[in-house]
Amino acid sequence: PRKADPGDPENRCVAFNLHRLYLPPERVAEIVDECKSASLGCVKCKKELARAMIDFLDPIWARRAQFAAEPGLVKEILEEGARKAEEVAHSTMDQVRSALWSHNVT
Repeated sequence: PRKADPGDPENRCVAFNLHRLYLPPERVAEIVDECKSASLGCVKCKKELARAMIDFLDPIWARRAQFAAEPGLVKEILEEGARKAEEVAHSTMDQVRSALWSHNVT
């Protein structure tokens, strides 16, 4: 396709569904109109999508970098989660055993 060719974003654009995930609905509607009228070319459209995806992922990447810089923190978080899960599992198993014993007695 050439820039002057009108597009069909809902049916022929692989990237269009990603716009729905990363851009506000108002902008998605504008993209549909701009694409269909050939006032927005594919390259510019995909650059906008890439920027929106990067903006969305930046905080996740920053958090990952923080954890990478403090590997001991990750281990502490995992150990604390395992400790809490073990407490819940023990409590659940106590309830199960209690229910089984009371059921066998009667």
